[in-house]
Amino acid sequence: MRQYVVGFIFSSDHKLGLFIEKNRPAFQRGKLNGVGGRVQPDETATQAMVRECREECGLQTELAEWELQFVLSEAGDEVSFYALWMTEGRLRKAIRLTDERLVIVNLTPAGHSANGHSDPESAQPFMFNLNWMIPLCFDTDIVKPVVLKDRHLHRKNPPEPTA
Repeated sequence: MRQYVVGFIFSSDHKLGLFIEKNRPAFQRGKLNGVGGRVQPDETATQAMVRECREECGLQTELAEWELQFVLSEAGDEVSFYALWMTEGRLRKAIRLTDERLVIVNLTPAGHSANGHSDPESAQPFMFNLNWMIPLCFDTDIVKPVVLKDRHLHRKNPPEPTA
């Protein structure tokens, strides 16, 4: 099984989010997504999240800071989605360490733009599954992690059900 991690970094006042404008894979090009990547054989998913955050945006984080939000499984792949809340000052210390641009997004009070776009100044679209994932990160009434095993839940255009 291939394992991946994605991390959403929010300011503790819920007003800002740090995202990466993806260059690859092709279906993510130009979209905003969380930091992340593949889990190495010698590490846990949370250890991978700490490493990926350091490698992609230079932020030093601790294992205990990352809160597992979702686990998505499909066809031998598993993606663990994490969230981390930090001060705005710490969030703004993120630096670009890869060929993918870091974007600090102004979020609505509910935690996410209703139309799936960042603030009007940047007008960068989020990856389609973030339209429901980000609001759920802020929902304290839901028991987490949410485990999703249906292979169509994260697809933009799931197939029609068969009779």
